[in-house]
Amino acid sequence: MLAIIAALLWTIDKVFRQKTVLERLSVTDVLTELPNRRGLLQHAEQMLAQHRRHGRPLSLALMDLDDFKIINDGEGHPVGDAVRHHVAHAITQSTRGSDMLARLGGEAFGLLMPETDRKGAYELCERIRQRIEAMELPMTQKVRHLTVSVGLTTTLVNADTSFDNLYADADLALYEAKREGRNRTIVQRG
Repeated sequence: MLAIIAALLWTIDKVFRQKTVLERLSVTDVLTELPNRRGLLQHAEQMLAQHRRHGRPLSLALMDLDDFKIINDGEGHPVGDAVRHHVAHAITQSTRGSDMLARLGGEAFGLLMPETDRKGAYELCERIRQRIEAMELPMTQKVRHLTVSVGLTTTLVNADTSFDNLYADADLALYEAKREGRNRTIVQRG
């Protein structure tokens, strides 16, 4: 009887550990080890719920590496992957512990900044943009430097605030940054 109980406990423990690993993998980008879009969305919904009570500011930046296709096409996807990982690390070093950086796919990143007003978010995004622009890419042969376009939005969270609205506003600003020549931070007025 004890052997059966021990076997059942061992099986339950193994299933629980596998479930935990699968849950983590479902919200993590394996290339950069950052949260993925799903992870960002889950965190954003929790953050919005916390911020609704006090109407505190919340900022979201969408960042897209400029002309990244040159790296993938010219030097191959493994080099592109190494560059993405390098950039993700640099952005992470520029953020606070309360901020959340996620890889949204391709060469796009999202940065959620709680309790950060428009001015503070813009200053942080500009520091990140300048850091990426100045950063050497030791893993590439043809492209030594990279730039990033940033779309930023800030809101005071209230009952009507949704992540979808924040994302849409930041996305509009990102497209404007691309249209205006890339390598810039554009704030969506809202």
